[in-house]
Amino acid sequence: MAVYHFVGSYCEIDAGRIKLDKFGQRIELDDKLAEIVIKGGGAILPEDKFKAISFTDEELKDFAYPGARENAPESFKARVKAAHIAFCDHKQALEATEEVSE
Repeated sequence: MAVYHFVGSYCEIDAGRIKLDKFGQRIELDDKLAEIVIKGGGAILPEDKFKAISFTDEELKDFAYPGARENAPESFKARVKAAHIAFCDHKQALEATEEVSE
């Protein structure tokens, strides 16, 4: 099991058994399931990549939902964008690894 953090708006995993709806929400997943989720567009980042963006606990509490982010500081919005880019980069890296092994 590895730790991931959600960087999207809403996602259901394992036929709806797991619901992710808060930005930064922490989840433990087996690596194979995480890979399936990521390749399917579920915006989760490995914990080390998420922590590298340096969100504070207070920011994650105050701006967990999309509507609240409208009034967030620009610095926070820039880090949300960085998290989205990190997710896309991570997804592409997983897909590239798959292509090499085929």
